[in-house]
Amino acid sequence: MPSRRERLLGYAFVAAQSVLFVLIFSPRRGARRSPALRVAAGLAMGTGAVVASAGARELGADLTPMPLPREGTHLRTGGAYAVVRHPVYTGVMAACAVRGLTAGGRLRPASAAALCALLAVKARWEERQLRALFPEYEEYARRTPRFLPRSRR
Repeated sequence: MPSRRERLLGYAFVAAQSVLFVLIFSPRRGARRSPALRVAAGLAMGTGAVVASAGARELGADLTPMPLPREGTHLRTGGAYAVVRHPVYTGVMAACAVRGLTAGGRLRPASAAALCALLAVKARWEERQLRALFPEYEEYARRTPRFLPRSRR
């Protein structure tokens, strides 16, 4: 059972990422991008969405924005979770980084960078929770990268 402090910190993570999502994906008037850039950005963002969706699908009912494991959950180590420990965060970071870099202005790139940093901190904090709950998490973390897949050489 998470402490009150842990729950409050979890809510703070969720609130901060929600504000950053709004800043990243809010419409920008007058933004002019070439059709090629729009297509490339759309494909890259779509790829991030597919990666995040794969991780979310595998979590099923255990999917939550809170970085605290739900009661009765089990450790996922297969599928997308065999490639990276945080496929949902990986996909979200990729999509938001692309949006931030291609949408124009200064606010979106700064917000995307802030979101990526926030999700990296959130992932580390979540991993401490998972290590406390699952003794096998340490071995899983040793063999599986956090965000970016390893080369298969």
